[in-house]
Amino acid sequence: MPLIIISRGSESHGEKVAGKLALKLGYQCLCRESVLKESVRGDGPRADLFRAAAEGPPALDRMDNGKEKYLAYVRKALLDSLEKDNAVYHGLAAHTFVQGVSHALKVRINPDRDQRLAGKTSLEGFGAEQALKSLRRRQASHRDWYSYLLGIDLADPGHYDLVISMHTMTVDEAVEVITEAAQRACFQPTETSRNRMRMLCLAARVQLLLAEETPFVKVAVEDDDITVSTEGYWKEAMKVMNRVEQIIGQDRYVGIKVILKAPRN
Repeated sequence: MPLIIISRGSESHGEKVAGKLALKLGYQCLCRESVLKESVRGDGPRADLFRAAAEGPPALDRMDNGKEKYLAYVRKALLDSLEKDNAVYHGLAAHTFVQGVSHALKVRINPDRDQRLAGKTSLEGFGAEQALKSLRRRQASHRDWYSYLLGIDLADPGHYDLVISMHTMTVDEAVEVITEAAQRACFQPTETSRNRMRMLCLAARVQLLLAEETPFVKVAVEDDDITVSTEGYWKEAMKVMNRVEQIIGQDRYVGIKVILKAPRN
């Protein structure tokens, strides 16, 4: 069975859909908070990093290589939790980390604006106009955060295999639609798609360790190769390649490519 990645806005009922879907399929149900709970505990540089991220881009930018380190932690934690399949994940933007994994069914759930307004009005005592302004601010905040962090527009339907509007569906109907889609042959795991997931997990591990040691390094997967983009001169590139070989260890089925860019001024 496929992985199911649900991108949801606030008050979209996406959490309810994910919970019911996981129960129906016998999957584990994951969210951003559950995946990152170990990362945000305690004190130290990692906890400081997550506290800065909670304050927004300016706080993260004040830290040395803060954005890159934060993204590396999130990417590794998420992919580690999804590698074994049979999971429903709900949150924002997780679909960006599983690109090329054909057994990852990527779903966007859009809220019913009237329901959002009603919920906001009743929970916080807002009038309709105040509630609308508050929701728009929250939407803009989410949009700006993921544009900064990942360079994406969450509302772009091209990111998803399936887009569901809660204006026309109930939670149970949305669960049925996703369940039916998940049974289609195109979303079933294959050797190729599982290997792609394995490679993405390996790349995330490499990215995290390099982000802690070397600034301006990006790690991606290209076919069966780990591709490392770095800045500097050839001597620095060879150091990065040697470090990647140490991280990968005895996995000789994985190739390593280094793309060398001119150093920043």
